[in-house]
Amino acid sequence: MKISVSNVKNAFDGIVPVQGETVSGPRRIDFTLQGVEHLPKMDGMFGKCDAYAILSFDGAEYRTEVVKNAYDARWDATFHLDVDEAENGTNSAATVTVFDWDAASKDDEIGGFAISAARMSELFRGNLDSEDRQVFAVRMDGKSVIGNDKRKCEVPHLTPIFPSIYFK
Repeated sequence: MKISVSNVKNAFDGIVPVQGETVSGPRRIDFTLQGVEHLPKMDGMFGKCDAYAILSFDGAEYRTEVVKNAYDARWDATFHLDVDEAENGTNSAATVTVFDWDAASKDDEIGGFAISAARMSELFRGNLDSEDRQVFAVRMDGKSVIGNDKRKCEVPHLTPIFPSIYFK
């Protein structure tokens, strides 16, 4: 899969790592992808867009449902991202890529964004059960994707719960 995303360095800047103590053990971040807004026209003269997203982290991919024939798609999909040792952080960025599903051909990539591995490591070391929201611009080749309504395509209110302890 080709990922054309922009790195969001200060994602969820309301979440800060725990200060003055070592954070250890397994940690989980629950990300909820609520949807995408202001999608571009993708399916010829009469169709709109059949949108879905893939969240990739640490070799795993989590896929939302396809919302057909829409310029705004609502998924409300929650995915669990885990690290076995919070103190070590992660070497993986979290990427979200939005696609247009096509029945007869290869799906079209619309664009996406990434949260750096360094920032993900900080988020895993955040205060237990803290929460923040952020709107992310969908970008392709370094530029904002512009929707059918001439507004910037964006993933509104990506909501993570930072972090929680999980048990294997």
